Amino acid sequence: MDTQVQQTENPKFESFTESFELLGEVFSDKVRLYLHDFSTNKPVANASIELESDTLSVQAGFSDDHQYYVIRDEAFVSKLNQPGEHEIVVTILTEEHGDLLASTLLTPEAASAPQHGHEEEHHHAFPWTTVAIALVFFAAGLALAHFVQGRRK
Repeated sequence: MDTQVQQTENPKFESFTESFELLGEVFSDKVRLYLHDFSTNKPVANASIELESDTLSVQAGFSDDHQYYVIRDEAFVSKLNQPGEHEIVVTILTEEHGDLLASTLLTPEAASAPQHGHEEEHHHAFPWTTVAIALVFFAAGLALAHFVQGRRK
């Protein structure tokens, strides 16, 4: 039975204020947004959410089935998938609150150009350097303990 925890490797950004907390996850074809009320941690449905990055601006649509917001604008999604740092400004409006959030998305090189085939080789590589360093420190600790024990006698 495989008990590994599956983690997504998609770039993420987050931000919060006294009213809201927001988590965004960037996929190759969409941006998924999770918006929660900060004080209760309950999802906020049917808010008006606008994201801006550089000169691009898009509206997010709410999915009743999944309880998150989605952006499928090709130009915006493509921009966020480009390697580098992206400043994102989010405007949120609900019936009770309005807020402006700022966040930075760091998109690594691998997110823009997934490499298939090579991941498997490196995924299971054993960290021999780390093991060697740990053994050196362990041996040094033993030697120090032996030396201290010898001086006490």
